[in-house]
Amino acid sequence: MIHPCQNLAEERIAALRSAAFSEEHSESCCLADALFLDLDPDEGKARLSCRSEPGMIAALDARVEGAPRWLVARIDLGPGTFRAGDVLALTLQASAERDCALEITLRTLQAEGPADLRFVERPALTSQQNVVTVMHTITGTDAICGDAQFASLLLNLPKQDFRITLHDMHFFVLPAERGLRSEPRSLSSFAA
Repeated sequence: MIHPCQNLAEERIAALRSAAFSEEHSESCCLADALFLDLDPDEGKARLSCRSEPGMIAALDARVEGAPRWLVARIDLGPGTFRAGDVLALTLQASAERDCALEITLRTLQAEGPADLRFVERPALTSQQNVVTVMHTITGTDAICGDAQFASLLLNLPKQDFRITLHDMHFFVLPAERGLRSEPRSLSSFAA
């Protein structure tokens, strides 16, 4: 059975791949009712040119002033339950004018507030369009484990001028019972 967050991710990505837009933004916004761009409203400034044509996700061209605390591209994944041993995977087909590595975060909203799980691996983007996959195994000590929670996938964008093109993207949740791990098991992983 496919994880509900994976299903919603695929629906949102499909909506982006069929959309056409050309927009300018200097505040947080939503593109094609599927991709949110969250910009720090208090520190630094960012001006984003966003365009897309059918068959791609989005080309983002940013001019950044000052030192924003965050610039994030976010896809809301809806409610889902995550367990220790589940493997999260993100495959990106992308390019960047300047080499960069994106920090990937899965954020869940809980009664106590947001809980973040940062992928250890970062997808490296270069001027050549390439496909890169990053994986992360959830441990029992990760705050996102437990009851169904609203989840979002965050791509933390560079906090300086950038030009990134997202051609395609896929998000996967592989259940623990499948036995796949993104890294070898260790003695401490059994304790978690």
